[in-house]
Amino acid sequence: MSIVNRVVAAIIAVAAMAAAAGVVVVAAAFAIYSLLRDHFGPAGAAAIIAAGFAVALALSALIMFSKAKFPKAPKRGAMPERPTALTDKVIAMVTERPIIAAAAAAAAGLLAWRNPTLVSTILKALDIKPDVRPPRR
Repeated sequence: MSIVNRVVAAIIAVAAMAAAAGVVVVAAAFAIYSLLRDHFGPAGAAAIIAAGFAVALALSALIMFSKAKFPKAPKRGAMPERPTALTDKVIAMVTERPIIAAAAAAAAGLLAWRNPTLVSTILKALDIKPDVRPPRR
């Protein structure tokens, strides 16, 4: 099985799990609504379900943010390091602006799909080889 097939299979599996999780959440919400409807009426049961999911979402966000490690802010007056190489600049852009980087990657993928000869020409032009000289005798 090639790497592309594995990636596609993984994407399909994640999408299927997400769809199944959505079905479970909706079914659980409807079951709880059915139990609460007789005691609180339709509007009250819907409000309780919405509040419960809002609380669950807030708690999960708090847990995720507490486990996340954010970079420390630079000290006042300190000059940030300037990346020098192209790869350093790309890595810095990806870490600072991940959404823009994802959009650029998607655009590059579409470009490669629509015009592979242009991409191969660009890659050949960017193929920078080090200046290796034979040793002096």
